[in-house]
This record gives sequence, C-alpha cells and structure tokens, in this order.
Amino acid sequence: MDIKINNISFQGKSEILYGLTKAAKIARSSELAQKAYTTSRNGMTKFEELTAYDASMRAYFDMVTKDSEFPEIVKNLLNSEEIKPIKNILKEENIEHGTIQPLTLFFKKMIDVAAKNQRSTEVFNAIGTLSYILRR
Repeated sequence: MDIKINNISFQGKSEILYGLTKAAKIARSSELAQKAYTTSRNGMTKFEELTAYDASMRAYFDMVTKDSEFPEIVKNLLNSEEIKPIKNILKEENIEHGTIQPLTLFFKKMIDVAAKNQRSTEVFNAIGTLSYILRR
C-alpha cells in the first residue's frame, strides 16, 4: 500500500512501523484515560475521548494488517532494534490511579480488527509473532 502523510511516502516496513507506533501511543493514552475515568470521583465523562482513541487505533490496525507485507515484516522484526520504541510505549506502568496495561488493549484491538476484516491466517500468525516479540 502506498500512503502519503505530510508529503512523506510510506510503503512496506516504514508504513507498518509507523502504524504500529501510532497505535501503541494511542493504546497507552487510552489506558491512561480509562484508568483516570474509572477512578474519578467526579464522574468525569471520557466517552468521546475513549471513542476517538478506539477509532484511531482501529484505523491504524486496519492499515497495518491490510498490507500484504505485514507477515514477512513481522518475521524480520524478531531481533530488530526497530521494535524497541514500541515495546517501551506498551510496557506496563504503575500510575497514581493503578496499573495500566496498554499491550493488552493493543492486541485486543488488533485481533478484533483482523477478525472483523477477515484477514488471512498468515496475518493472525504474524499477530501472534508480534505478541511474542513485544512480550519478551
């Protein structure tokens, strides 16, 4: 898939890493907002914010899993330094409201998008491999 964002062309590996990084950041922000929402005494409304995070994550995951090179690129990331920033974004963290686990949300949404869009078995295998990479 050939995408241009701000006059920068994304294809293959750079597109997939861009999509995964953006989705990881959104997953983390969503977890932070959800944790603050559930522990709020004032009943602050975060529904619109959480809905926007969900829609953005789904869009990035659709872009990433639709790319025909996704399974091959994930295989090549096994021992790559390029995956470390994503791992750092998705790591479990203790905050004042409790523990956030963006990695869980990240994969839940990715699998949901892949299933809803009826992606191939290779895509699901790549998601499993990516899960292994990010959890170790």
